[in-house]
Amino acid sequence: MTQLGLILATEWYPDLNPLGAPSIVAAVLVACLAAATSNLVTLSPGAQRILTVAAPILFLGIGSLLYYLWHHYRTFPNLSDFIAAWTYVTVGFLCGARSLTFPVRIHRVLGALYTLGFGALIVANLVINMQGFAFKVLARRNSIWWDPDPRIPLFIALGIFGVAWAVFVWQRTTRRQIIDLSASQRK
Repeated sequence: MTQLGLILATEWYPDLNPLGAPSIVAAVLVACLAAATSNLVTLSPGAQRILTVAAPILFLGIGSLLYYLWHHYRTFPNLSDFIAAWTYVTVGFLCGARSLTFPVRIHRVLGALYTLGFGALIVANLVINMQGFAFKVLARRNSIWWDPDPRIPLFIALGIFGVAWAVFVWQRTTRRQIIDLSASQRK
């Protein structure tokens, strides 16, 4: 009786509507950032750089607030919460990648940190979600000999991401110098 009552008490049906308040707020914030950093609004390039560098901190704060609300207010997230969180993480990564090309050194350093942090978060979340699928569907859990450590695929994926991240940051930060060298050789 208590197990049945516990199952009924924790039954949850998520809202699968992708257009909830969190995803709409995320879309509006991203659209405002895109408009402010484009040529649609007359901002100085320095102000656009500062917006691009400051946006990941804002998005990380909003994403942390969403995470707090998931686990303390509603207990389980809806689809619109997932879409908003992925929007913030993706735009934070893209802002970091854009910051890698800025001429100010601190902006490039922050861009490297943003791409590392947000990229590792994306890779870890994808690996953990796929790993749960693989263990439930593909694994033979009744075998005595097959019981891997579930952290191994995560560490492998984060290691591969670390190498790809280093190459990506090197390419993004030295590309301008390579272009400048090729332009000076044409003269």
